[in-house]
Amino acid sequence: MNNQNEEIKINLTINNKTFSATLENNVTTRELISMFPMTLNMSELNSNEKYNYLDTDLTTNSSRQSRINAGDIKLYGSNCLVVFYESFNTSYSYTNLGTVDDVDSFVSELGNGSVTITFDVAQ
Repeated sequence: MNNQNEEIKINLTINNKTFSATLENNVTTRELISMFPMTLNMSELNSNEKYNYLDTDLTTNSSRQSRINAGDIKLYGSNCLVVFYESFNTSYSYTNLGTVDDVDSFVSELGNGSVTITFDVAQ
């Protein structure tokens, strides 16, 4: 992962189903994957996202977003990991991390309310 152009592939596992995601290769994502594997209880918010406040602050490179897409993985502030399952317009600032590869299947598995997601580097 020394090549800045190399994509980082990870897996997100929900209910024993594994979904691949592609992360950007940047300081924030490298800090995040150094904490893998990790299992998080992701809380529901606004009927469009699941989030968890990490115990560690990560380096940020946030920018104001105009559009969030289902499957986006972002960092809000320096320690709030967010996985979006609906697309919508926004004016909030996030650090872009990556996106889930098969959005439709992933979204259908999330369900309502909190969900446990295990994050790990793809082998």
